[in-house]
Amino acid sequence: MKKAALIFVSLMTSVGLGAVLFFSDQQSPSAPVAQSQADVEVDTTSTKHFFDFSLSSLGEQNLDEIKQRISQHTSSDIDLNDDEELFEAYLQYKQALTELEPLQTTQLSAVDLEQLHLRILDLQFEYFSEQQIEQLFAEENQLRQLAIEKMKIAQNDLASEQKQALLNDQLVDMPEYVQQAEKNNQLVVNLTTLSTLDGQQKHLAAVELVGEAGAERLKALDQQRASFQDKIDSYLQHRDELLTSDFLSEQDKLMQITQLREESFDPTQLRRVEALERIHDQSR
Repeated sequence: MKKAALIFVSLMTSVGLGAVLFFSDQQSPSAPVAQSQADVEVDTTSTKHFFDFSLSSLGEQNLDEIKQRISQHTSSDIDLNDDEELFEAYLQYKQALTELEPLQTTQLSAVDLEQLHLRILDLQFEYFSEQQIEQLFAEENQLRQLAIEKMKIAQNDLASEQKQALLNDQLVDMPEYVQQAEKNNQLVVNLTTLSTLDGQQKHLAAVELVGEAGAERLKALDQQRASFQDKIDSYLQHRDELLTSDFLSEQDKLMQITQLREESFDPTQLRRVEALERIHDQSR
């Protein structure tokens, strides 16, 4: 489906900021920090991370304010020589990504993803030098290539052990950060399978994956989740009873629900609870 192809571009190339289409042309004499980033450390782990971090305030700030923040930013943690010109090219590249024609397919295959990968690389060479591509996109390009290779392996009619051996062969020649990313990904996959186990089996499997201390932390997290689920189930039931009461005015219902919510949950949980309320109401 067309949507699937676009979703893949978004996930694998961090195009989610395709809102470049909505950039404002308004001028601003200064570049204040966006409210949502006021207590967040600036991400200067790489030039690309810094650009994406700055663009994440789009909507709270217009594009000119973001450009000013980038031009005013100095840090020993990142080399931002000619950063303004590079940022302009980065914006144009992101705009071009949003205009890529979707793949005409109902189910993405390894061939489709490889075709998309090549189109993205072509765009990178259109807007950047080889050195800049290495600086900005080396990691995401490697990870996208790995995703393609994994899909090719998955589509082979081989035993799981053979597939894992082929994947290991691919990983050997890849950078350490790619190998670590795959290890983390596999750990997450393995941890999700723990939910199908019970009691001692679950504990032993967790110990094998993350060690004794890690297994204890997972157990504590499970208990916290279960406790929260019990609280939210009870709260939603009482809330439903208040909402359907014939003896309360609408104002009284809202006041009592607010009181019930604040008495039942920690302040840090309230936004999550309100989101769960909306989901609950939509499902009724």
